[in-house]
Amino acid sequence: APLPGSLARVRASATMERERSRNLREVGRLAGTVDRLVVTSRDRRATLLDHGLAADVVPFGYASAMAGPITPPDRGSRDLAFVSVGRLHPRLAGRRSIVENWRAEEPRLHVLDGAWGAERGELLRRSKVVLNVARTAGEFVGIRLVLALAAGAVVVSEPMTDPFPFVAGVHFEEAPLDRI
Repeated sequence: APLPGSLARVRASATMERERSRNLREVGRLAGTVDRLVVTSRDRRATLLDHGLAADVVPFGYASAMAGPITPPDRGSRDLAFVSVGRLHPRLAGRRSIVENWRAEEPRLHVLDGAWGAERGELLRRSKVVLNVARTAGEFVGIRLVLALAAGAVVVSEPMTDPFPFVAGVHFEEAPLDRI
């Protein structure tokens, strides 16, 4: 069960640090078996460089097979006012509670959990606003932006460390979680 208050934040932080360390060890082990490491964002490349691993960046791009047809914002029914994509792990109690609190305050918030492929694309094309809460503060979730923007939804996100090639205020709106 999630722990209350500051204990929940400590537990979530430890959980994410263990996962991060495990992922870095695995990438380090695999780096010797490949010609080149490729990641999808500059913030991921910076993390690898901090640990002595060189990587190239190839950002997620739009592909209709993955994201569905590009849909202008004024097309479709747009009957889902607010959508949050993905489910935050129960051990991430603090970040998960943010979405749960929003849901309690705003009954029009839909959490797309377990929706993939065409089903997810259709739900995003029905969405007006997609709220982005990442697993860790500052994390750039490029695929989420590509999918939501291709579907014609407005994206409102917590600040991201390096959202390149997207620009806050141009491609998406950005605000601290307590102000979204």
